Amino acid sequence: NSVRAPVILEPPDLSDVTTRVSVSLPAILDERVAWLSGYLLGDGYIQQKAPRGGSPYILKFAVTPNLEAELIRRLQEAFGVEPRLVSIASTQKCKEVIVGSVAVLRFFEQSVGIRGVKYAKLRVPDTILRSPARVVDAFLTGLFLADGYWPRSKSGRKMPYLTTVSESFAREVAALIQWIGDSVAIRRAEAKRLGRSA
Repeated sequence: NSVRAPVILEPPDLSDVTTRVSVSLPAILDERVAWLSGYLLGDGYIQQKAPRGGSPYILKFAVTPNLEAELIRRLQEAFGVEPRLVSIASTQKCKEVIVGSVAVLRFFEQSVGIRGVKYAKLRVPDTILRSPARVVDAFLTGLFLADGYWPRSKSGRKMPYLTTVSESFAREVAALIQWIGDSVAIRRAEAKRLGRSA
């Protein structure tokens, strides 16, 4: 691995934002931002248009009870925000952590380079691809904590898995895993085996 310098982030354009909540936006893509970026791509949602009676410009993270405190703490440390933890009507297995800040939303979009989180169009941000190994590792950790699972193999060893509908995203993630020195394999799964109809 060649030694890479940390990526310096351009501040997002907030010139059209009239009401600003005080947040701090990191100037460098460090492990904190990388972990949150991976988690956002794994189990997050960027909402720019307001649903009926709701607020636009929010970030939503689905979170299981074992990760609630860590996710909230990381958001507080990185941005100085107070996220809200809300229940999801359709499930008791997880909740949503919500950040209602246009500055933080645009930070992830414009500074980090996360262009939405639609599953078929997922991409690893270029800023992550140019980052040092420790930052890439933090990104992968956040991604796998959000959307991975660790079933036991026949030998009893836990093997991390990540499923995605985006083949290009799978290849980018695999390349990052190899770059930091771990082995990886990509397998195509049938939709029915994943509990999906198509």
